[in-house]
Amino acid sequence: MFDGRTKANREKIHRRFSFDLTNRCTIEYNFAIKEAAGKLDKLVNRLRYVADCIIDYYTGHCGDTCRTYSYICKGTVSDFGGKEFLHEHARCLYMTEDDENLVCNCKNIRFGRKNLEKTRFGTSTQKCEATNRGYNKSNPKDMTYKRNFPARIHSTAHRINYRT
Repeated sequence: MFDGRTKANREKIHRRFSFDLTNRCTIEYNFAIKEAAGKLDKLVNRLRYVADCIIDYYTGHCGDTCRTYSYICKGTVSDFGGKEFLHEHARCLYMTEDDENLVCNCKNIRFGRKNLEKTRFGTSTQKCEATNRGYNKSNPKDMTYKRNFPARIHSTAHRINYRT
């Protein structure tokens, strides 16, 4: 699938392709999350079609599938929306059936039903971790604030919510 005279060249193109595929899946996922608004069946159905058109996109056969199902590719020949990380000679990949299966498995990591059940609201644990870090900053574990503990927690929550 990846041409190159040396192993280093092939690995460089491989890394760029994986980065490009990750970005493409993330963009499609973010648009689908907004459209589905937390409805799992709608999200799974929509991303199933998006996953099928990503292979067409990378093999240069995008057209009706991308125009119908993709959020970022409009199905035109000059549309290289998410391929900015690939070299010009690697923008149209010649995939074998094994290569297509490998790319499908990579997409299923992101678009599989189990993973979509866990991330269907588009949330992450970063906000929770930031809140816990703020609470630990205002109320360290090695000190006891019996009298003003509730006030410290409330002021920390206000500071985190309003970024003051």
